[in-house]
Amino acid sequence: MSDRALPSNHPGTAPAPERPSARTDLRGYLEDFSSRMTRLQEEAEDSQARLDAVSATGVSAGGEVTVTVGAGGVLTEIEFTSEVRRTSPDSLSEMVKEAYGNAVAAASEQATEAMTALLGEGTPALAAFEASLRARGEGGDR
Repeated sequence: MSDRALPSNHPGTAPAPERPSARTDLRGYLEDFSSRMTRLQEEAEDSQARLDAVSATGVSAGGEVTVTVGAGGVLTEIEFTSEVRRTSPDSLSEMVKEAYGNAVAAASEQATEAMTALLGEGTPALAAFEASLRARGEGGDR
């Protein structure tokens, strides 16, 4: 069992206060550990709630198509203006993909903001999360 303090997930924050040693104050060490785990659980629950609330809308360049997505790019709503009646199926398909891509990009930004609080700005864990969002946006892992 190590007495070494766990590194902070939040660069630029003040150093953690001195923590009790497991070797000399096992009870204090366990209470501190429990407190830190409770705080981490609360931060994780907050991040999950923020992820659950992600919703973003994207619009095609001409405004004919509006798409709304939730977290992970899940399509929740799609709207068409009457202009689409005069649009070829191929053009309509491109408009839907464009609006969807815009919505997913905006939702990814919201998701990244939600996870930054938990994972820490500039951390490898946040970079991996962002990479997974990019992969989904490029057609992978759906």
